[in-house]
Amino acid sequence: MSQRIIVILMGNSNKLFNDRLNALENIINNNNAILSSLMQHQISLETHLQDLIKSNINQTIAVKGANKIDFIPINEIVYCCASLAYTEIISLNNHKVISTKSINDFDTNLSGYSFFRISKSLLVNTKHIHSYNKKSGQILMQNKDLLDVARRRKTEFLSIIDPS
Repeated sequence: MSQRIIVILMGNSNKLFNDRLNALENIINNNNAILSSLMQHQISLETHLQDLIKSNINQTIAVKGANKIDFIPINEIVYCCASLAYTEIISLNNHKVISTKSINDFDTNLSGYSFFRISKSLLVNTKHIHSYNKKSGQILMQNKDLLDVARRRKTEFLSIIDPS
């Protein structure tokens, strides 16, 4: 009879052990899910912070001309306009700088910022757009210059300025 009691007691302790083990596994799984969610949120926040830092830093770009090199803050560039083998850079104060680089070079160098190529010859800073006329397909920039958006670029342009 004493053997029977021991087997019953062991059976009960195994059940109790398994119940506690299952409870611990559930807690660990819940914690793993929470940690995973927190890590994804942290990565998202870090990416957003890097974007904010990038947009707030007053970075400059070296613009090589025929006789000199100008250093222009990227956030002050309103747009770039191709002119044969040269590129005109128009800044906020309507200062024009002529570069010996092609507009493709500027498109590549400014791709990480808020610039968009609205036509073969125009690269605009989307932060300096004052308005867009849907009927005429033209952009009014903050410096009051009126620029045409190419028909082939219109859909992509609209998705960038109004992502909703």
